[in-house]
Amino acid sequence: MSEATLLDTISGMSQDRMFIGRALDAVRSYEKLYDISDLDLATLSDSEIKRVSDGHNELRRFHKDLGDAVSAVGSAVNGHNEKKVAEAMFMALAKQHRTLQDSTISALIELFKIYQDAAFDMRNLGAVAKCRVIAEHAKRAGI
Repeated sequence: MSEATLLDTISGMSQDRMFIGRALDAVRSYEKLYDISDLDLATLSDSEIKRVSDGHNELRRFHKDLGDAVSAVGSAVNGHNEKKVAEAMFMALAKQHRTLQDSTISALIELFKIYQDAAFDMRNLGAVAKCRVIAEHAKRAGI
């Protein structure tokens, strides 16, 4: 569905253009994340569009919070050696529920799988190479 069609469809449901823009952004994000590109916006009520928009805002907050956490780890590594940062991360992770510990490690392995194929400059070759090694080991282990 084109953006003009989306805008025409939604414009009759709400007068707030800013809200419409947020709803369009949310729909595009949800289409990508949840493979719902065949969503028929004409059938959505204002409250359903708001729910999609609210979900998008929650997703944005989620990404910002995770980005802040990753930045905090990067800042810690910049000021200390990697072993001390790893020990502090271990202590924090060890306090989490056992299932969350497993899920966190699984998420990190997924990160390494994604990062191994990332196109970066020469300064990141070491990180990409390490991620390739970890991702290859995970693949061989079936995780």
